[in-house]
Amino acid sequence: MDFGDLPWYDEVLETGSSELYNGRDSREIVVTNIIRDLDTAIEALPKKQIVSRVSKDAALALKARVCLFEASWRRYHGGGDAEKYFTLAKNAAAELMKPEYGYSLFKGSKPEKSYYELFIQTSYNGNSEVILSKEYDPAQAKANNVSRQMATGEIPFGISKSLADDYLSIDGLPLASSPLHTPGEGLIAELENRDPRMLQTIATPADGEFTYFLEGKRVAIANLFNSLNEITVNNEKIDLTKSENSKYKWADKGASSTGYPVVKFYNPDEDQSAHHQGSIDAPIFRFAEILLIYAEACAELGDEDMQAVLDVTVNKLRERVGFDVPLTTAPTPDPRLQEMYPNIAGGNADLIREIRRERRVETFGEGLRFYDILRWKIGHVLNKKRAGFVPDPSLYSPEEIEKLESGLGILPNGSFDVYGQRVTAAPDFTEKNYLLSLPINEMALNPNLRPNNPGWD
Repeated sequence: MDFGDLPWYDEVLETGSSELYNGRDSREIVVTNIIRDLDTAIEALPKKQIVSRVSKDAALALKARVCLFEASWRRYHGGGDAEKYFTLAKNAAAELMKPEYGYSLFKGSKPEKSYYELFIQTSYNGNSEVILSKEYDPAQAKANNVSRQMATGEIPFGISKSLADDYLSIDGLPLASSPLHTPGEGLIAELENRDPRMLQTIATPADGEFTYFLEGKRVAIANLFNSLNEITVNNEKIDLTKSENSKYKWADKGASSTGYPVVKFYNPDEDQSAHHQGSIDAPIFRFAEILLIYAEACAELGDEDMQAVLDVTVNKLRERVGFDVPLTTAPTPDPRLQEMYPNIAGGNADLIREIRRERRVETFGEGLRFYDILRWKIGHVLNKKRAGFVPDPSLYSPEEIEKLESGLGILPNGSFDVYGQRVTAAPDFTEKNYLLSLPINEMALNPNLRPNNPGWD
């Protein structure tokens, strides 16, 4: 899907075969053959027995993902048969939703922890939600570094202000519409009374039973900007973690590029004293994505009984975390989403936007968002300024805020400009970026691959 039209081969070629110099086959041929191969795999493979091994279930999940991508691409980039592929995606997802496959959402120990606990497991065998996972085991020299990097700040993970604003208020309203929140509020107020997944995805310095996810404990991950534990402003070094005035004494480790530190996938019980000791496994396909694929495909197809669809998909995801406001077929229009997704037509456009919101929130950090941006043709969102959090006067002294503002800059909405003074090149996602350039070395070997994708020659 990265390159569009490509040569399709379905038989073994020998060195020197003339077919090696074929030109590009159409996207239609490529997609048709991908789905054909997936159908063959679905027919031949056994149902899941070991979660880290490819199975019929995983092939169905991949088919649902592929068909949803292709359907959306055709609808929003121009092309025929979008309904055909939405239907294929819907049917593949519906198959996995049948009781005989045994999938359900993982509930965890309690709603306030369920989403977080899903992503810190060392094995997904027996997990009711995970369809396929990648295993990690330090004893086999196959481990990850995720928890260590989060705790030490080696990679300063941070969600964007854009994603933070996508989490609904606990009353089910968009953040800007809810009476529970005010524009420009500080971090602690911003994190209160939100979709419970927010505090199971990022950390908060606030006190409370569920300060983040562990009762009575603070998370040793700083809610500070990348490189702002110590920054230089006007040749003066500022160490925020040691400031006498700072009320952010919990932020003694780690870093965040945006001020919203990620804790999804972070397990504080893992050994962080050395590199590559992490043993939490990585979900590749999970049932939550299947529910979201089914909901989106049904909404795009204009299914008549959408409320029933929402009740077994999106509303199950909300129910899992104790978010007791169901999505209905007539959601409150959100101007933010209308600006983000302007090219949706039809009477249920706002519902499709809400399903997209749900997908973004639920699958954050799982490698899906960029391809969603491509298939929905909303590359304009990548050209916006990267905003961080609004400096909270209850957490920083006026002197610290002033120095941070002069060191980074403030956007019109009151949040920090994350990259404004650090990255001189402005983002420039254009029409050509929806497809990658064909590799130059491949075009040199086979001139019949030309012309390159539009804009790359």
